[in-house]
Amino acid sequence: MRLTTKKHRISALAATAALVVAGVTAGTAGAAPNEGGFDKGALPVSLSPSAHTGLIKAADTDAAKARTAAAVGLGAKQGLEVKDVVKNRDGSTHTRYARTFDGLPVLGGDLIVHRNDAGEKTGVTKAVQAEITVPSTEAPTSHKPSLDAAQADAKGSQAPRKVIWAADGKPTLAWEKVVGGKQKDGTPNELHVVTDAKTGEKLSQWQAVHNGTGNSMYVGQVQIGTSGSSGSYQMNDTQRGGHKTYNSDDGSLYTDADDVWGNGSPSNTQTAAVDA
Repeated sequence: MRLTTKKHRISALAATAALVVAGVTAGTAGAAPNEGGFDKGALPVSLSPSAHTGLIKAADTDAAKARTAAAVGLGAKQGLEVKDVVKNRDGSTHTRYARTFDGLPVLGGDLIVHRNDAGEKTGVTKAVQAEITVPSTEAPTSHKPSLDAAQADAKGSQAPRKVIWAADGKPTLAWEKVVGGKQKDGTPNELHVVTDAKTGEKLSQWQAVHNGTGNSMYVGQVQIGTSGSSGSYQMNDTQRGGHKTYNSDDGSLYTDADDVWGNGSPSNTQTAAVDA
């Protein structure tokens, strides 16, 4: 995705790190330096829990969301749900929204609205550029998926829900079910399966819980909790309080293509992140 200014790059990455959509790329990992060196104003500021909550609550009012929807040109049936707000040292903010269509969750339709320190919109980063709309939200029951008895009883399983699948750029009415329980190695299972509501065709499937391989400087090879999918993993432990590890050099969330982190050497910044 193209970010709108150099200063947006760090904070947009941090905000998009939690996108729960298969195949969505977070963006550029770090702000570009200028003639005076690295622009530290583009780094996220450390907020107290109460200050962070205050930013989210302010952005999540009906009036604020209506203004944002109008400002970014959303259709009448589209709604916004605030997922996170990142504030930069220079006072600018980056608010991540999930979208709805006619009351249904939109998977893959997240967007980030960038504002300057005066609260003025300076840009928008969208996961997909396509207009979020479908001809109808009525789905035939013949293609509604189900959980078998074992899946239904498994901890973490979720009954199928109707959604709009937009991650591939073509919004489609779909069903999403989540299969819980345990993976073969004992790791908690959170398998998301998305199927076309009209044909039953599988549109996507992803495992939301991963055990990455970390190479520690002190204890050798260890397993660490990560999230994401092949080619784009994040150091975000969703099963243990959502703990995230950021690079202290540029403020970006650690990401990796193969879910193998660090090499045991202190010269590799991922090694320090594993030990953190």
